[in-house]
Amino acid sequence: MQNLEFALLADGVPADKLYPLDVERAFKKLDQIKRHVAAWWTTGAQQVQLLVDGEAVMGTVWNGRVPPLKKEGKPVDIIWNGGALQLSYWAVPKGAKHPKEAMRYMKTRLDPDKGVQLLQDSPYPGFAPGLIEKVDPELAKILPIHPDNVAVQYSFNPEYWSENRPKLTERWAAWLLS
Repeated sequence: MQNLEFALLADGVPADKLYPLDVERAFKKLDQIKRHVAAWWTTGAQQVQLLVDGEAVMGTVWNGRVPPLKKEGKPVDIIWNGGALQLSYWAVPKGAKHPKEAMRYMKTRLDPDKGVQLLQDSPYPGFAPGLIEKVDPELAKILPIHPDNVAVQYSFNPEYWSENRPKLTERWAAWLLS
């Protein structure tokens, strides 16, 4: 469903003018490609499997799914231009059984030194201040937070989606079935 921004970018809307989304324009653009889309993925595994199996020649993927495939010699790569920068949010629910431990974990996610360690296992860096400067330059190049990559991506607008998700979810579902 969050293909609306990509459709608008493909239709020439500048990244800094995406919001509020021109929903009609986005669906009009999506109408042009719909018959060529192998599948509208619904899981993290499916998004890259479509590429690896050759069912799709390009698609949107979570950045952390690509490096392991590249290490296996699969012919995949990330093009950051037009990508979506999405922040991660953490919260501790009221009444959580282990709130101190949860808060400690969140604190580690904001520590750039610990962030470098976490990147050894997972290329989802988050936006800890000072992290990118501590990352090995070769690894930094494949992260969404590298300055060169940030410069060509748009910032996902969670406030817009928070307000509009229900009606856009309904519209997306109806469009898929049409």
